[in-house]
Amino acid sequence: MKEFLFPLLAALLVAFSFAAVAIEPEPLGVELCKPEHAVNHHLRAAQPFPPKGWCDGKYWHIWAEKKAVPAHAPELIWYALHDAPPVEEPTTTQRLPGRPTDWTTDDTGTHLIFFVDPIGNWNNGNFVIYRRNEHHCYEFVGSVWVGVRRGCWSEHILIEKDGFTLHFVDAGTGTSRSHKFYFNNLRGFCLE
Repeated sequence: MKEFLFPLLAALLVAFSFAAVAIEPEPLGVELCKPEHAVNHHLRAAQPFPPKGWCDGKYWHIWAEKKAVPAHAPELIWYALHDAPPVEEPTTTQRLPGRPTDWTTDDTGTHLIFFVDPIGNWNNGNFVIYRRNEHHCYEFVGSVWVGVRRGCWSEHILIEKDGFTLHFVDAGTGTSRSHKFYFNNLRGFCLE
């Protein structure tokens, strides 16, 4: 009986390990393309973030109150998106699901867009948008949820004065699709 049970058990373990690998999404290692300018250099200097156990509410108010941030300190937004509410506010609903994983800007650094990834596979998440105003501060514009059923969005994001465009190429079929999000009317979008 033992001779029969051991190979059966081993076969089941192998089958389950393959099934787990097939179901588990693997991080794609995608990084959004970033133009070379002071804003992106500043944000790169803030990486890596956060250290384990750091989220203590110190920067939470920036995100919770949608405060403007001086243009020379864009990393404060990055910290705020990573931060957790203070212990006194454990039930707040203002936190985006997931963790900020990347950012990009337009060529001038006027628009700053962060990606908050809830799963770690770059195909669903929130884009959080800030814009530099006439007072040289980044002010909150809005956030929008995006999703795609197969594959992921391109790391190239076209940012224009009135909105930003995401591009997707289906690796299986080779078909491409684009969608523009307008800053004055941000609506979620899922590509089937």
